[in-house]
Amino acid sequence: MEVTYRVSRIHRFIGLVGFVFGTTLAILGPFAAFADKQERLPIRAAWFSGGVGLFFAALGGMLILMSYRRKLAIRGSGLEIIGVFRNRELDLGDVIRAKWLPRGLVLRDDSTRLSIEFGEWEWTVGDCDAFIGLVRSMVDPEVQSGWDLFAYKRGYGLPRRPPGQVDKDEVLITRRRWAFYCLPLVILASLGGVVAWRIAGHPRFLVAPVLPLFLWGGLHFFTPAEGKAVTKLRRRSDSHAMRFPIFALLWGMFGVPAAIAIPRLFTRHETLAEITFVVLWLAVLLYEAAQQDRRNAR
Repeated sequence: MEVTYRVSRIHRFIGLVGFVFGTTLAILGPFAAFADKQERLPIRAAWFSGGVGLFFAALGGMLILMSYRRKLAIRGSGLEIIGVFRNRELDLGDVIRAKWLPRGLVLRDDSTRLSIEFGEWEWTVGDCDAFIGLVRSMVDPEVQSGWDLFAYKRGYGLPRRPPGQVDKDEVLITRRRWAFYCLPLVILASLGGVVAWRIAGHPRFLVAPVLPLFLWGGLHFFTPAEGKAVTKLRRRSDSHAMRFPIFALLWGMFGVPAAIAIPRLFTRHETLAEITFVVLWLAVLLYEAAQQDRRNAR
């Protein structure tokens, strides 16, 4: 078995979004700081917004570079992860410890540690199952741990359903369904931005539909053309699964009026306060998303 896999397209998409957002903030942030006559410390606000923008642009550029450079190469019994700055490789016959995780695998030999997340790579379900079978057959079973839980959660060895087929407790998510959900959100964000602009008098609120447009594009981009089957949420059996959607809804409802009120509360450092609020708001949202991902992996 000799094949090479690239990282998933999601890294490229997130990197592109981060790079565009950071570059835009780094360019328009200082301009807005000096153009705002009510800003008492325009130089400080310009440095802050420019620095934050360059930080996000650098992270986005790193993800874009990784999406083209990082690869997983399989050559017989040898595995190699080609990284941006260094490569790591080992032979499956030399593995002294293999730990199966709900979403990945950790391999160790005497000098190397390879951590492989299955969702990181751009491969089909069949390709991933073939890789799992290769590792399972070539690594000594005595040094493998966590296999039973991994096989149960992944459904390894069970017959795969044809694309687009769903069970009674599942729903088929399609690109058309995302359009049905996201189009009203874009319209509401546009109307809300116009209202906020008329109330607060700041044209920057007119960019409100940009975020839902990016969200819509990402969901459309990562949803297969034939659709994707997902399990229906039940409040009793999947209470943890409902936590993040409810939090995101409430957090978004808090963010809109807060973004409108902050310029009125911090009139001396208006631009700095707005940028700080956006960064903190996104940080809390990303933290909760990471916590939800950990809960789902248990």
